[in-house]
Amino acid sequence: MSTGTRYYNWREGDRSEYLAVYLLSALGLVTQVPRQEDIGFDLVCNLAEQESGILSFRHHYLVSLKSASTPRAVLEPPESKEKDPNYSEHFNWLFHLELPLMLGVVDKKKQELALYSTLPAWFIYHERLNECGIIELVPHPRDSKEQQVGVDRPKDRGKDEKAGGRIRFEVNLGFPVLVLNVNELQDKDLLKRKKHSLRRAIDLGIQSARFAWMGTPFFWWFNITIPTGFIYEKTNPDGYNGGVAWLVGACRNSEQLGQMMAWLAPGLMSAALLFKQANQPDLLKSLREAMRLLPGGSVPPEVQKALPEIFA
Repeated sequence: MSTGTRYYNWREGDRSEYLAVYLLSALGLVTQVPRQEDIGFDLVCNLAEQESGILSFRHHYLVSLKSASTPRAVLEPPESKEKDPNYSEHFNWLFHLELPLMLGVVDKKKQELALYSTLPAWFIYHERLNECGIIELVPHPRDSKEQQVGVDRPKDRGKDEKAGGRIRFEVNLGFPVLVLNVNELQDKDLLKRKKHSLRRAIDLGIQSARFAWMGTPFFWWFNITIPTGFIYEKTNPDGYNGGVAWLVGACRNSEQLGQMMAWLAPGLMSAALLFKQANQPDLLKSLREAMRLLPGGSVPPEVQKALPEIFA
């Protein structure tokens, strides 16, 4: 039963979410996650593709919202699990999302929303996951006077007793990849350019999540970010100035190697069948050694029979 009262800060958090929904709805569809089901993200969004004259929606993404007064997102264990050195559910969800996650910082005074890519967190997953206890996602202040900010590996802040003695990692997100202001919503050309910036971030986020799912130690991130409007205001009004980098690592064990190779099988099979159909025996032969490394069962018997040049 309601008491007729509510904490002021909770109410202010709701107002921030209302504003974010309004701003992002100018770009596409926005669905709010019920508060009871919130496991780390608040909004499920996509981008409208109306340039062809027919409205459709693509490029799906998730948003976790924070206020400009407390912009950091801290993934730490609940109090009951602080002494458990094996508990990791408080951040595991981040690396098992099938859609890219953006950190959204709402400034109600300025009536704007800044979206930050969380791609740099993949450093932890691929390089130091077993050591991780707490992840702190840190957006770079938008009022910074710096003309660009480089983004590198998360900072090791040492062992934290709140995570069973495991390491707290501070993940620098750089400047936002997109900023939306209420006063810009009627400028269709500007919104079109902003959506182009966001599409790029979404694409790289989806690819990085899929690589992880396939067991492939590879991901993208924005290694150079610039403040909104500083450079390229007309062509790329927000974010990253094309500063895209990649990291490729080695498989941790034979199980991961097998998983990665199994996901390579469909593409290799298709290429082999194409080379055979096109009567290119040299190219077909070049795939032999790679395809014979594939785990058992990843190439159906029907395909093996059709490619005696490889499997005979």
